[in-house]
Amino acid sequence: METVVTLSTQEISLFRINQSLLIRQGAFFINSLIYIMKHLVLLTLTALLLSFNGLAQLDYGVYGGLNFSNLKITPELDPPKPKMLLGFHLGGFARYDLGNSIFLQPEVEFSTQGANDEDGGDFEKIRLSYINITGLAGYAINDQFTVFFGPRIGILASGKFIEEDKTDGQIKEYNAKSLYSSSDFGLNFGVGYKLNSGLGINLRYNFGLTDNNDDPTEEAFYEINQSIQSRTIQLGITYQL
Repeated sequence: METVVTLSTQEISLFRINQSLLIRQGAFFINSLIYIMKHLVLLTLTALLLSFNGLAQLDYGVYGGLNFSNLKITPELDPPKPKMLLGFHLGGFARYDLGNSIFLQPEVEFSTQGANDEDGGDFEKIRLSYINITGLAGYAINDQFTVFFGPRIGILASGKFIEEDKTDGQIKEYNAKSLYSSSDFGLNFGVGYKLNSGLGINLRYNFGLTDNNDDPTEEAFYEINQSIQSRTIQLGITYQL
């Protein structure tokens, strides 16, 4: 026997109010992130001008290391969840010391990301390559330890979705650029440890905010109503020139 659930006018009104509040909170969160990113860009430009006038100390460096990346799928319709993928990153940075242990650090890097997934009788592999641009604001706790935080925008350089049938080994490949968002906005935060030789170690976490599902025809792995967000842990070595 089917059960019919009816809602009163008051319950419907409360539902609409809650829905409206959630939408407003989401909009406020996004606007706050845009506000923070704009001001970090302005601070970086200010630091550049100060460095040209000799008022800010300017240093350069390179860095690289391992990526432990994954994807957050919402809702997760086909368990098990995606598994972590091992990749790498390589980039360079400019660091502007503003005084009082505060610094700005714009970065550009090449990064390989993605995940491994499984759907019934198929292995699914997502392989993505990004050019990531990051604007960090940091604080030096002492001569060795630093903490930092900032926005990151990733430009999808290349990528592919690989589907392998468990039974017969048949492999299908899809161009990720036709299925995946061309840019990925997120937040980057972490800690660093600097040695006297100029070498350093840093650990950071990239938290993707963009819904990267851009596959309206459901050609590849995920359905149109599923959100795909990036998650990456980076462990790397830095060298200040």
